[in-house]
Amino acid sequence: MILRLALLDPDARYLEKMSTLFASKHAADAAVFTFTSLESALSSLSNQSIDVILAGDQFDLSKALLPSGCGLAYLVDSTDTLELRGKPCVCRFQRVERIYKTALEVYSKNVPEGMLRGGSEKAKIVSFLSPSGGTGVSAASAACAMHFGLKDQSSLFLSLDQFGMAESAFFGEGSKTLSDVLFALKSSKRESLPVLLPSMARLDESGTSFFASFETALDLAEMGKDDAALLIESLAGCGRYKHIITDLSLSLTPAALEIIRLSDACVFVLDGTEKSLRKLDRALEALSVLSERMKEHILKQPAAFYNMFPFGGMKSQVLRDLGEQIPISGIRRQIVEYMSAHPAFEGIWRDA
Repeated sequence: MILRLALLDPDARYLEKMSTLFASKHAADAAVFTFTSLESALSSLSNQSIDVILAGDQFDLSKALLPSGCGLAYLVDSTDTLELRGKPCVCRFQRVERIYKTALEVYSKNVPEGMLRGGSEKAKIVSFLSPSGGTGVSAASAACAMHFGLKDQSSLFLSLDQFGMAESAFFGEGSKTLSDVLFALKSSKRESLPVLLPSMARLDESGTSFFASFETALDLAEMGKDDAALLIESLAGCGRYKHIITDLSLSLTPAALEIIRLSDACVFVLDGTEKSLRKLDRALEALSVLSERMKEHILKQPAAFYNMFPFGGMKSQVLRDLGEQIPISGIRRQIVEYMSAHPAFEGIWRDA
């Protein structure tokens, strides 16, 4: 969806600067209209089908008749001012990403019943998981997300491992965490989630969006099957991302199985040992039995990503194709950056 955003401020140079920044950072998901006078802004709100208006604090819109579904927030000079005339505020001098997220949050609270405008192609979902611990699932999944982030600036990394921390590989401004995301899933209007959830994500310099980890590891246990489905479907259909990469614990919980079922591809990260392969066989057997019970093929487009072989390298195998070796150990930013250049990630989608 494309957010139709009006900026009302008496400073024409500020409006010109903001228009340029939005065109540079959010050309694909925001259409910005600028106004220096209240009269011209109000007369255009309905004609332009404006979703949100961000007005300078010099303008009092508390008594203005805004169109149905049009949200309002004020632009202020201080980050300490959180509310003005009963409406949320955002500092006019903050980065455009913060201002855009505020607009999304305002819109999500005013979105009308029914589907959001848009119809963008849904994002592809790939889940990285492993039957064995210590195989580098987090590093591989983060590298895959960074690969597509660097490529098209529209990937999302979703760490749903019990003790995972996306902040180990990605850095970005923001205050929301996956705990806030889970709360929104359980308490917000379904129609608002495709707008509200992306506003909680942080943006890494690689172009990869990510959610900060749960405030406590126990919060993940509160995610049920319906929450997982709503999370994936809202993010995949929001129109913001082309690829959503999950770092997922391989378990048979309802939430994990639902994410696997909704994934377009599942990549099993292995270390090539006999123990690891035996555990994979048992996991695949369990998923096969569950598929028969559910009368639905749970596992789509399976792939194997071989990592930390005894001879000291990493190989990627997508079904029957082996990739090149690259060294890997632990999850650090430089390791993820190095791995992200590997061509094997393109192969995941070969048949998708």
